[in-house]
Amino acid sequence: MKNTLKKYFIPHEENNYHPHILHTKRILFYSFLFILIKSIVVGTALFMPDAVYVSEDVMAAEQSKIIELTNELRSTKGLSTLDENSLLNLSALLKADDMADKQYFSHANPDGKRLAYFLDTAGYNYSIAGENLAMGYSDVNELFQAWLDSPTHYNNLIDEDYLETGLAIIPGLYNNIPTTYAAHHFGKPKVVKQKAEILETGTSTPILVAIEPARVEEVLSEKEKPKKSNPPIYNTDTSYLTWEDTDEDQLALQAVVDVSGDIENAFVNIRQYTIPLTLNIDGLYRGETIIPETSDNFFSVVMPGIITIQGADGSILEENISWTYVKILDKSPEQKYTMAKSRLGTFTSIFDTSKNIYLIFLIFFAIALALKISIEIKKQHPHVILQTCALLTILTAMYLF
Repeated sequence: MKNTLKKYFIPHEENNYHPHILHTKRILFYSFLFILIKSIVVGTALFMPDAVYVSEDVMAAEQSKIIELTNELRSTKGLSTLDENSLLNLSALLKADDMADKQYFSHANPDGKRLAYFLDTAGYNYSIAGENLAMGYSDVNELFQAWLDSPTHYNNLIDEDYLETGLAIIPGLYNNIPTTYAAHHFGKPKVVKQKAEILETGTSTPILVAIEPARVEEVLSEKEKPKKSNPPIYNTDTSYLTWEDTDEDQLALQAVVDVSGDIENAFVNIRQYTIPLTLNIDGLYRGETIIPETSDNFFSVVMPGIITIQGADGSILEENISWTYVKILDKSPEQKYTMAKSRLGTFTSIFDTSKNIYLIFLIFFAIALALKISIEIKKQHPHVILQTCALLTILTAMYLF
């Protein structure tokens, strides 16, 4: 046994200072074997049925991951973490189901029902609440990053007033193309105030504990009185977002907004991009911006647009603005493989097993090469060192990919 190990691993005179484990034919065999293993893993990912990616276990794991990422973010900001609430999970599920059933993507459904409707249907009694939506993602970290990039969605994630959260991710169709819908709900439960009891003394006269001060109104002349401004009124039905590819691998985003009243400023946010709006001669607010992304990249996670309208009276109105249409992508082979690793790693050991195999052999051949070089430093075979380095490079790539 000792002589066999020496022959295969230790360079010495009997093996011509060439450990048998590093012979050229063996190196070629190892390389072929490792590439074959990777091909089997990749082929498994590419031909995996779509239903596997949206199983209940996979969706539940991704929901937990998003809540975990949300609470990690809040902890870094010194904020309290959010408790998962079963009623908020239900309201998020009702919203996601509604989008999938009616094949729309908006904070308001085709019947005009918004967040409050789904919260009330779920029976969640709230004082404040918020909602993040997304569609069509392939990786949960990519989805969360898209929410981080959008100012309004990011504000929901770090809003210090929220105490609870709920989430739903479900498969569905959009324009009859398979996709994934995600709804993330936030809330603060309403505290039911008890009626204050009247404290009485020994007499029949109650103790008066607070007195509302009388209002003092300043009398102004007509010239001194501030002029009343009309608050902004936003029409969701005739406002929309659209897009088109350019010839330079860029994307043109356009917004058309129907808003009346006295407007100081208006703009639309989509992720990290802003579209300034100006009043057009047709009475509509319009704007366009060119972004350095292709439509395939931009719609890897579909996000809703948010319009912000600042009224002349100082009021600020934030509303959803819908896309005329969005791009639902067919998953590329690379995206399918990435999706298989991220979504199925917990449930399918083939990915972790193959990665561990590469790591073990990476360490094994690194040690063999170190012994080859260091034990008889004056007796080297350059081609052995080069081909072993090539094998280590292949193993490293297989491990990382």
